[in-house]
Amino acid sequence: MARFVTNDSVYEGRQLSEFNIHKIAAWIHASGWTAIDDVEQGKTTGVGFSDSYYSEGSVLHVGFGEWILMDVQNKVIVVKDEITMGEEFKNVSVHDGEAPEYSQEIQDRFGFHKATHEGPGAKAPKHAHLREIFQAFATELDNVLPDGRYKSLVMTELEMSSMWSHKSIANYKS
Repeated sequence: MARFVTNDSVYEGRQLSEFNIHKIAAWIHASGWTAIDDVEQGKTTGVGFSDSYYSEGSVLHVGFGEWILMDVQNKVIVVKDEITMGEEFKNVSVHDGEAPEYSQEIQDRFGFHKATHEGPGAKAPKHAHLREIFQAFATELDNVLPDGRYKSLVMTELEMSSMWSHKSIANYKS
């Protein structure tokens, strides 16, 4: 969720996508609006919101990629694109728009670590080798273990081990 301000109000904002449609519908519904899926040719293309269950209420249509902004009085605004958003609203979600400064530890733990492809400290070949090892081991386990809860737990823990192995390579400073 992002926070936006204008000269006269503060808004919470969320950008609609096919992945968060249900969360946004619940957020809007909790504010007294009714959510209705916009469907074209059997496919959901966005959400319609009505401030009344009956047809005389206001209806807002929000498509994927568009922003929904709501103020403290539950006034809802739909912003079609980020250019319009930038012209009318100031994003104050992160330190008033300034890039925050992070400690070196935070940067090392949560920052992006590009896999180098060549040279003595190349990490990409190590990642590829790890993927081969884990895929081969997972295939063997899949063939040996009976289906069920315990096999599922084994695969989940193996997946976690793979993740931590890749993290170890990515974060290692040579």
